[in-house]
Amino acid sequence: MVPGLRDHVEDHWQTHLARRLDNVLTVPPLETDKLSRDARVAALDEVLTSVGGPVVLIAHSAGVMTVAHWARAATPRARRYAWNCPWPP
Repeated sequence: MVPGLRDHVEDHWQTHLARRLDNVLTVPPLETDKLSRDARVAALDEVLTSVGGPVVLIAHSAGVMTVAHWARAATPRARRYAWNCPWPP
């Protein structure tokens, strides 16, 4: 899950969905540089690097822009993995 600028909100559809699904990782809230595009992209990349298999990104609001900037800046290997993952597995 890639939240928007408000990060984690207890009573938000993303928070409710994350609780209902198995194997969900959410990009954690930033402690500093909360409006930094580079910091948000780095946080997403760190979470994705920790995943050992295919991923489905669910992004909300500014999180969509974070995903777009991550995809543009990601290494060719990461882009191939993210965009060419067969679905359904």
